[in-house]
Amino acid sequence: MKKQFSFLKSGSVSLSIVLAIGAFLFYTPSLSYEYVLDDAIVIAENSFTQNGWAGIPDIWAYDTFRGFFGEEGKAQLVEGGRYRPMSLTFFAIEGSLFGFSPFVGHLFNIFWYAVLAALTYLCLYSFLRKHKFQKEIALAVTLMFIVHPVHSEVVANIKGRDEIFAMLGAVGALWVSLRHQSIRSWVLAFAFMMFGIFSKEHVAVMVVLIPLSLYYQRVPKWWFSALPPLAAVGFYLVVRQQVIGGLFSGETPMELMNNPFMRWNGSGYDVLGFWERWPTVFSVLPEYLRLLLWPYPLTHDYYPHTFEVLAGWNPKAVMSILLFTGLSVWAIVQLPKRKIWSWGWLWFLIALFPMSNILLNVGTFCSERFLFLPSLGGLMILCVLMFQWIPNRPAWILTALFSLTYALLLQQRLPDWQSNFSLFTHDVEVSALSAKANNSAGGAYNDRAGAALTEEEQVSWARKSKPHLEEAVRLHPTYKNAYLQLGNSFFYLKEYEQAIRQYEYCLELDPDYKDGLKNLFLAYRQAGKYMGEQKNDLTAAIQYLDKAYRLRPTDYETLRLLGVAHGLSKNSSQAISFFKKALERRPNDAQAYYNLGASYLQVGKVDSGQLYLEEARLLDPSIFQ
Repeated sequence: MKKQFSFLKSGSVSLSIVLAIGAFLFYTPSLSYEYVLDDAIVIAENSFTQNGWAGIPDIWAYDTFRGFFGEEGKAQLVEGGRYRPMSLTFFAIEGSLFGFSPFVGHLFNIFWYAVLAALTYLCLYSFLRKHKFQKEIALAVTLMFIVHPVHSEVVANIKGRDEIFAMLGAVGALWVSLRHQSIRSWVLAFAFMMFGIFSKEHVAVMVVLIPLSLYYQRVPKWWFSALPPLAAVGFYLVVRQQVIGGLFSGETPMELMNNPFMRWNGSGYDVLGFWERWPTVFSVLPEYLRLLLWPYPLTHDYYPHTFEVLAGWNPKAVMSILLFTGLSVWAIVQLPKRKIWSWGWLWFLIALFPMSNILLNVGTFCSERFLFLPSLGGLMILCVLMFQWIPNRPAWILTALFSLTYALLLQQRLPDWQSNFSLFTHDVEVSALSAKANNSAGGAYNDRAGAALTEEEQVSWARKSKPHLEEAVRLHPTYKNAYLQLGNSFFYLKEYEQAIRQYEYCLELDPDYKDGLKNLFLAYRQAGKYMGEQKNDLTAAIQYLDKAYRLRPTDYETLRLLGVAHGLSKNSSQAISFFKKALERRPNDAQAYYNLGASYLQVGKVDSGQLYLEEARLLDPSIFQ
């Protein structure tokens, strides 16, 4: 083995650098990708982040989403709110230094992922220092971690920086704790934990995982290692309480996309209590094991109704409880023997617990990014069993096969993250029962319809969006954004009455829905124009335009169209009235003067008519051509 695998003789630092370079290279395709998913919330459309250095105080003074929504209350859309200022701070600094662009964001994401790869190897190398296969297992676990496709969401989505930073803090704190037990190491562990927990709160599990890891390595007085992470968690909770409140503060969200544990009763949603939701929670847990071992197919979306909401003593839930309880009891029984595979299971289970929905509703059934930190334990089990149960050469062959398979699946998955369009239209095929996935795909097709250069192209894209949006509202009958997007599909298909119906339903759900009000106005205006110009139905045209006028009485185009419609209807006084209002909106517009002048001529007021027509000529001599 020493002759065949002599590369393992290289120093741990040298090998960690090689692994870091490999991690960076694997994700270089993402450098050309766009902003996707929540990148708008934390970067592109977050006013605090976009302010650069000047926005950093606000990033630390408010909920993470406040800079996007811009008003009190809307930030806490999920139970307990979100306070994760560290990654936004780095986004703001990067934007100030290098400009805000997806390239910069992706470059730093894969850089920090490479740093994490190196630190993970160093940490595992220290953790396994008493193990027979120290170098082999540390290398195999890190290699599989680097190429595991389930991590593509964290690395290829810039917003995933919070997960990378959180794990950097967790692994860094463990690494310094494993190397030394001194005041200096405690200070470093505290600093790493502060960095991690202000990136994402689930790093609090290191209060348990660090002393557990030192116990496995027979470090004297291992329980003292809990003090630095405990101090960091305590400090974070105090700051968080002052800024946005406690973890369990705020009301339970009543929107299905932020609270999946609700059941449709035919006219509204009923929120499930814990004893009603626990079967669903436990039935989802095995999905994490599947994703860890066989990460295909992948999707960013596990929202309702990707998983069925179960109730009572459902067999799937019971089997999951028996599986997880049995493995956990076995791992705890093995604690005195300090078996590394049992450490792997406890790491996986404890790291996953904050995102499991058992204690706190995290707003979604499941997510691939939730596996980022827990996967280290799961991969440790796999590699330990391989090297302990299989001879060295076959173990390395099996490691190579796993790594190659994961790498190929990663390269297949990465292009889906190129843009919202590629991501949404791909993932809806995987998450076909997700209301959010269908809404996102429909919205992506509508974006293409809105940007189309020809009417035929616009109709083609709208026809693709419509089925997804109809499925979204079927799955979630009070999904206001899906009704809005469905209205957009009808709008692009020139089925204005149907579009109006969807927008009006949006406003029944939320009378203050700004996008609903805006799009309803546009649908009224466009329907009036269509009925007048295409159908020659002036009565219907005026009815629609009157509704548009009541919504926005100062819109120039609505006033102009009403003037034209009344003029063609021989109602000259009304035409003059609306053309005057249009001119008030655009006092330097030649067409506005021309319309008003022509209307005066129609009623025989030649002097007034000529006056306005001459003004039109002065503003635009070509207008009479």
